[in-house]
Amino acid sequence: VTSKTGGPVEGAEVVVMPTDFREAALRRLRQDGAPDATSDAAGRFALRDLDAAARVELMVRREGYNTANLPGISPAGPQPLEIALAPASRVAGVVLDPDRKPLAGADVTALIERRTGGGVSMVVGRYVQRIETDAEGRFAFDDVAPGKVELTISAPGMQRRKFAAMEVVEGKNLDGLEIAMERGAWLVGRVLGPDGAPAAGATVRPAGNDGSAARAFPRLETKTDAEGLYRLDNLQPGERDVEAAKDGTRRAVKRVALRAGENQLDLELGAGLEIDGVVEDEGGAPAPRAEVSVSAAASYLDDPLSAVADEAGRFRLAGLADGDY
Repeated sequence: VTSKTGGPVEGAEVVVMPTDFREAALRRLRQDGAPDATSDAAGRFALRDLDAAARVELMVRREGYNTANLPGISPAGPQPLEIALAPASRVAGVVLDPDRKPLAGADVTALIERRTGGGVSMVVGRYVQRIETDAEGRFAFDDVAPGKVELTISAPGMQRRKFAAMEVVEGKNLDGLEIAMERGAWLVGRVLGPDGAPAAGATVRPAGNDGSAARAFPRLETKTDAEGLYRLDNLQPGERDVEAAKDGTRRAVKRVALRAGENQLDLELGAGLEIDGVVEDEGGAPAPRAEVSVSAAASYLDDPLSAVADEAGRFRLAGLADGDY
């Protein structure tokens, strides 16, 4: 194993990939798996006990370099293999507050594209890295492979800032990014349940007509505490619909005119809806102990609700929120 800039690479881990296509694709994206060999000071490695008649795929990884995937390697082919690793790239910059002073402690999230394979076997995935800016407002992501990188920056009291996807070129750093934040709005309040008691663990988030705000990444949402209190930060001033949701209740939605700084909004959840019915077999007789499940695509219902029919085939599912099931 050598570097494209010259010289052997010591400590490169060589992994023989699984033959199952799905498992191999996942491993390429995660770049995990115990190494089957590690290169020495001269960059050399050896893989033993391989089937000479079967082709294998190798993954070669080393910190500071882009991971290499080599499909279709024959143990009976020419030896030794020559594998050249390209240096990984760095994405770095500084986050400034509205007064153009360094903003320490800002959360910087990178959504990084990872391409593996080639041609019809190419797999494109994305993974996430998060870091906080230092005392000088600086951040850096190391070992970034070629592909697109999308940055999202948030900090208390600031509007969330999103950088459009930037292309990282092999062997080149993306340095000197300067990100100026704008003052934002935040929302505080209390969420009550149908009985008027504080609703602990309720989710509060902006509500879009198409649900896009709830599905955005990173998710712009928060949870209420034991007293039903919440704080939703990084909002843009202006009119917004805000929703509160909790399993077993109907969600509450209110419109609020947000201004820069703190805003107040209380929400009250409604009683949950119910579905009941009878399960019958093909002959029209009751089907006792049949299991009935209901699921929704809406994010506020993470797991299906289930019920078991009684001896007469009757079932009842309670605590459903508004939505399509």
